[in-house]
Amino acid sequence: MECISALWVALALFVGPEVAGADSAAEFKVGFGQSDITPPVGAIMTGAGHIRSVGVDDRLMARALVAQSGGRKIAIVSVDLVKIRFDLSDAAIALASRRTGISRDAVM
Repeated sequence: MECISALWVALALFVGPEVAGADSAAEFKVGFGQSDITPPVGAIMTGAGHIRSVGVDDRLMARALVAQSGGRKIAIVSVDLVKIRFDLSDAAIALASRRTGISRDAVM
């Protein structure tokens, strides 16, 4: 519940003046998406011993929320992973920024 409250606060700050009626012509748009990122059976799993997966109980997903108000856009992305290396997350943010035109500092 705290996560949802924090999301609404972030979105309210993002749209700011539009919500208050300062620019009634501005539109607020929100989109959601998801992608299956489940690795193939046999992939090395996180942890000691380089254990390989033998099957899938639950699919792993990447989910995104993109919000736009006026000329500003933000993206909030989550992945069903225990950890992700900084260099991989940085490369993913750079790729998303290039493909979408969303500023790197507006991708979380």
